[in-house]
Amino acid sequence: MGLPFVIESMNRWARERAAMPRTLLVRYEDLRAEPVRELGKLAGFLGLPASERELVAAVEYAGFERLQAREVGGFFDRAILRPADPTDPRTFKVRRGEVGGYRNDFAPEEIVVLDRLVDERLVGGYGYTSTERRTGGRPVGSV
Repeated sequence: MGLPFVIESMNRWARERAAMPRTLLVRYEDLRAEPVRELGKLAGFLGLPASERELVAAVEYAGFERLQAREVGGFFDRAILRPADPTDPRTFKVRRGEVGGYRNDFAPEEIVVLDRLVDERLVGGYGYTSTERRTGGRPVGSV
């Protein structure tokens, strides 16, 4: 798998999204930065009425720290949602909750290679290319 596979998958989604009259792009970065707002956008897109109070309660219920505690405590009964090795935090599904956390896992020269792959192969519109990051370009999702 790896980054080339992820990029090709995202490019495929971008091509498919272009042919769909109604789409909404939901990014992890946006959910972490403004969870109530982003959940509200998603609920609205799906036609689900939700008050501000309900959105706040949902975000609190499913917050990162709570999900992490549930995973550690064995709350999830499906194998796909359990850590491969309960003694190794890197195998948990809910790990650090960081945006851009990969930058802590790779050497600077490896990050340059990863960023170059994104710039050279990923289509625009997600907000991940260096040009989009530099210009503050936000991804566009049509509703």
